[in-house]
Amino acid sequence: MDGHSLYNLSRPLFASFLEDIEWLGKHFLHNDLRDWIIAMFMVLCAMLVARTLYWAIEKYLKKLTDKTKTKLDDLIVDTFEKPLVYAGAFVGAWFAFRYLDFSAYPGVEVWLNGFFSVLMTLLGAWLVCRVLEAILDEYAAPYFENTETDLDDVLLPIARRGLRTIIWVAAIIM
Repeated sequence: MDGHSLYNLSRPLFASFLEDIEWLGKHFLHNDLRDWIIAMFMVLCAMLVARTLYWAIEKYLKKLTDKTKTKLDDLIVDTFEKPLVYAGAFVGAWFAFRYLDFSAYPGVEVWLNGFFSVLMTLLGAWLVCRVLEAILDEYAAPYFENTETDLDDVLLPIARRGLRTIIWVAAIIM
């Protein structure tokens, strides 16, 4: 399948101003330099959107959650903030690579899809670790601070490391 078929409608928007430049017609890995520039522009746009999302979360959403009485919404925003931004950048890069045509190189599309699957799996593991650590810090740690024994002071770090290890090992195995 031709990588450009997904973007036939958007191609004139990005490529029309590059059509007259002669050296952009040269090929690299079965794609014009023009197509590589458009793909890099797509990655750059995805990164800009991701950074803008991060800025908006920091500036507006965190102020809204600070006004509420519960800490759960603060916890959700803090834990999901960075992984969502990275996910947006990865998805933008994936669309940029899908724009390019690698049909002359068998296996490249499979490799790229596998690569981005691994990235998203690791990103998901990072998100799950962040959520579980935030829950432990916010809810379990204060509960155990009020106990008389020192056993909880020893078990909580072990539980935290154990959960983190299980999540990362599961992500790597996937």
